Amino acid sequence: MKKILLASIIFLVSINTFAQKRKKKNNSKSAPSIVLEIGDKKIPKEDFLYVYKKNRKVEDTNFTYEDLNEYMELYIKFQLKVVEAEAQGLDTLPSFLKEFEGYRKKLAKPYLSDDEFTKKWARIEYDRQKEEVNASHILIKISGEQVPEDTLKAYNKILAIKKEVESGLNFGEAAIKYSEDPSSKMKEYPIGYKGNLGYFSAFDMVFEFENAAFQNPVGSLVGPVKTQFGYHLLKVKDRRPAKAKRNVSHIMILAANGIARKDSLIAVEKIFAIKSELNLENWNEMCLKYSEHAKSKDKGGELGAIKIGGKLGSPEFEKVAFALKEPGDISAPIKTAYGWHIVKFNSEEKIPSFEEQQKELINKVSKNGAIVEMGKVQFAERIKKENKFKEFNSPFEKCKVIIDSTYLTRGWKYDENKPEMGLTLFKIRDKEYRVGMFFEYLNDSRSWYVKGNQDALFIRDYENYKLKMLFDYEEGNLSKKYPSYRHLVQEYRDGILLFDLMNKTIWKKSTSDSVALKNFYNEHIEDYQWSTRANSTVYYLYDTTKTVQLRKLLQVGDAPNDSLMNSSSSLSMKTKVVTIEKGKTDDEFNELKWEKRVQEFVKNDYRIFVVIDEVLPPVNKELNECKGQVISDYQIKLESDWIDELKEKHKFILHENVLKSLSVN
Repeated sequence: MKKILLASIIFLVSINTFAQKRKKKNNSKSAPSIVLEIGDKKIPKEDFLYVYKKNRKVEDTNFTYEDLNEYMELYIKFQLKVVEAEAQGLDTLPSFLKEFEGYRKKLAKPYLSDDEFTKKWARIEYDRQKEEVNASHILIKISGEQVPEDTLKAYNKILAIKKEVESGLNFGEAAIKYSEDPSSKMKEYPIGYKGNLGYFSAFDMVFEFENAAFQNPVGSLVGPVKTQFGYHLLKVKDRRPAKAKRNVSHIMILAANGIARKDSLIAVEKIFAIKSELNLENWNEMCLKYSEHAKSKDKGGELGAIKIGGKLGSPEFEKVAFALKEPGDISAPIKTAYGWHIVKFNSEEKIPSFEEQQKELINKVSKNGAIVEMGKVQFAERIKKENKFKEFNSPFEKCKVIIDSTYLTRGWKYDENKPEMGLTLFKIRDKEYRVGMFFEYLNDSRSWYVKGNQDALFIRDYENYKLKMLFDYEEGNLSKKYPSYRHLVQEYRDGILLFDLMNKTIWKKSTSDSVALKNFYNEHIEDYQWSTRANSTVYYLYDTTKTVQLRKLLQVGDAPNDSLMNSSSSLSMKTKVVTIEKGKTDDEFNELKWEKRVQEFVKNDYRIFVVIDEVLPPVNKELNECKGQVISDYQIKLESDWIDELKEKHKFILHENVLKSLSVN
């Protein structure tokens, strides 16, 4: 990206250094859209106009011929460099191709997704935040590898459980009996027991689970629903408008239900002793010192935003937290299944407007894997429709026959000479995708490392191939469909080439050839001079009550003591030793007299005293004192000479009649 930005800067400033006698051609027989020819390269007026508009500082479309003509000089210079880079083969180097392809992929990404789909789901998730669903679930786990046999087994098991529930088995009892979520059997903890998940809203659960719960009415038995954890059976128990969440903190003494009576009494004594000494001012200190909740004690006991019936899993805690009236209120000690708590109400969290939250929601949706996959499938369907996608089932069935038992091993190979390799699997417009192309793709991407059902994995690999080819096809046609994308890709390509060419031809030479740089400096030494300078000590007095004191000290030649002058405040006076150059230093020294004496300047709310120790006359700068400027000037000279060479090497023709057609007068 730095290369592109730097190349753009070069492009913009070059107009000041470019003057050229151009071959003008008003031949009416030339293509009416070609504005510039350089060698074999023909540049349409639309391409020039795109760059011109993009780099204009004003937005009006009243393009005068003078403006266009001036900009064309810059554009010609830029194109001469691009053509030279291509002539040198810089566009064929592996380093260039790799870098350019990386940029091109990034530029294509926004065009390979549906913004409207993302915005739609951002809105859906926003609306879901206004509601809360209460559901219970039964989970049957599947292995991390999702081996087909295990997956099928889990699927059949959850179906059998569903039939039992539909036949009258209480859902909660079924959860205790069958669910592989450990919390379903933990009676002492309300959240999880009997599959109860409490109330949840948007983004509180994995997407597939959330979607199933929100899309079905109260009382529904939903499932099987597959998530990353396994197969779920859902019971939708309630829906309600979302209540404002509360940000709360707590101090906790551990005392879970069922502990020994002695330990329980000790916990009671501790929590009431803490309460007797607690107030708003010492809350954080007391929390850090006494709270036994390890996750929150270091941050003032903060639990974040909670809601009634949420994941906290403690109705007693929620009841007290939501009964506190004002932020800063602190509760009396309360007992929950987990221990004793003192609760502090920090703030209430209301749902912001969609406009306020839109950017955050779009970001969340864009990073949600399940929603992204839904979007990809939907986008793929659009590609199919737009490009007359046609699939042939028979060749795929023959494909499955070709693979053997080694398919899921590293040693799998296929016979490229089999007649089936030429069969067409599917077509995207007129482009055919044959069996041989699919098998070639499989060499690098097949699921050889996964155990399981070979046919199922082969089908999955085929679906992935099909999806990839659809997106590759779309990506390959972006330049035709979207002129903005084509221009942007061209801009990045030319920018990288320009950077590499300038680095090779100008920048490295200007910094590595010290003899040539020294000679250039000597030839132009009059351009590198110090003007009149003054070695000075400057005192900035911000406490103006000490003006007389400082003035007297300086007039007799005494340097003021910083510690003494800043005794009442470290900001009373600031001292700087500087060399002031005539006409080139801060405006505050514009009225300075270039003589050795104390000078005083009054500002709005402070004073400046300048003591000139020595006045230096104008003198030539040494090379090491102006090397940066010399290198910059030398680069301009090198580039100017080089441009003259390019003009002779790459002849060009400007079609003035086409350029004039773009202007309003």
